[in-house]
Amino acid sequence: MTNSITFSGLASGMDTQAIIDAMMNIARAPVARLQNKRKTYTTQLSTLSDLSSRLSSLRTTARGMQSASTLKSYSAQSADTEKLTAVAGSGAAPGTYDIEIQSIARATRSYSFGVTAKDQTGLVGSGDLTLTVGTTTLPPIAVNEATDTLETVAQKINDANAGVSASIIYTGSVYKLVVNGTQTGATSAVSFADSGTLTTKLGLSDAGAVVQAASDASIKVDGNTITSSSNQMGQAIGGVNLTLLQTTALGSTVTLTVGLDAAAEEQKISALLGTYNSVMNLLKDQLSYNGTPQDGQLIGDASLRGIKGQLQSIVTGEVEAAGSYSALAMIGVITNKDDGTLSLNSSAFQDAQAKDPEGVTRLLTYNDYNATTDNDGVMIRLVRVIDSFLATQSGTLTARKDGIQRSIATIDTRVASMERNLGTYEQGLRKQYAALESLMSNLQSQGNYIATQTSSS
Repeated sequence: MTNSITFSGLASGMDTQAIIDAMMNIARAPVARLQNKRKTYTTQLSTLSDLSSRLSSLRTTARGMQSASTLKSYSAQSADTEKLTAVAGSGAAPGTYDIEIQSIARATRSYSFGVTAKDQTGLVGSGDLTLTVGTTTLPPIAVNEATDTLETVAQKINDANAGVSASIIYTGSVYKLVVNGTQTGATSAVSFADSGTLTTKLGLSDAGAVVQAASDASIKVDGNTITSSSNQMGQAIGGVNLTLLQTTALGSTVTLTVGLDAAAEEQKISALLGTYNSVMNLLKDQLSYNGTPQDGQLIGDASLRGIKGQLQSIVTGEVEAAGSYSALAMIGVITNKDDGTLSLNSSAFQDAQAKDPEGVTRLLTYNDYNATTDNDGVMIRLVRVIDSFLATQSGTLTARKDGIQRSIATIDTRVASMERNLGTYEQGLRKQYAALESLMSNLQSQGNYIATQTSSS
């Protein structure tokens, strides 16, 4: 802590403040060196955190490709997309299927009798309107034509949240209430019961009110009949979601072709190479020396060299049990020798896929379920080695970051101690120079007195 009193050398003629400042600057040099070292450690810690994040992204991408079910992608092509569309999932079985669409699922639609105005009272009748959806009968909706209009009846039906929706149409001469079921299928059929004058004025319970009955979808797949309450059918063909749009003519079919989607798999490979290259680029920036090291650069860091070497060993090495393709290079993955990044030769990959798609899958996903061996597919090995880098307790990067954090903590402790000592040192300097100024002032006073006495004599 500095003294609030300063001296400007009035007695001695010296600039004591400048002298003290200069001496303190010299004394603070070790603190400055420690603070610069702390800055370097902080930069390195940030770099390692960035590396951890990039490795985590690479691991996530590899995990999404470490089994045949997640690696393979399939496509489903409909010969008539006006009648049928389809999306193939990971569990799809390649093949060609002939599908006859006998009926599509529908929801109930009913129309009321027409009235001359939608917003006038006295037109809709009075009584209770009861809706039954499937097997559930809802509480009656009370209607009073003295206060209700066609619009308020529609609103009351909607407010019931009964699995139906009500709206109004205008035919050009009258207004009608339209009530639609919100769910397709026979089990979601909507029926009405009414009382009082609702029967003759709205007539939703009239047999002719139903213009579309609720019904199930029905298809034949290779002669096998399959029904569904929805036009979205996910179990008719394993791993394929069908969307039914129109019926086919009696006896005619739509051909659905399910096959391996090589383009989608290529995109997954390209995405993996992108995350891998992100890691390699960071390692290259840190480990490369161009004559002028950057502040905080981890040149020569053993942990980073080890990480780089293990990753490169996996992507350039062989998988003995893979089959016809034992290395990534055999399916079109090219290694840049200058920086270790990877690229994909699209035509070479497509050729490998066409010749032996299972061989490509085995190279990437083979698993012998033995953690003591190192003969698994590329994705399995990538995930395993990155786990060893990022493990919370014993991971390579975790240990490296923990070491740097301990070094930063040590520096903070030393700097705090040195700052206390510097405060004490500065106080001592100020006291010494204050005493010097006081002594010089007294000597000057005595000298002046002696000179005065001598002059008088």
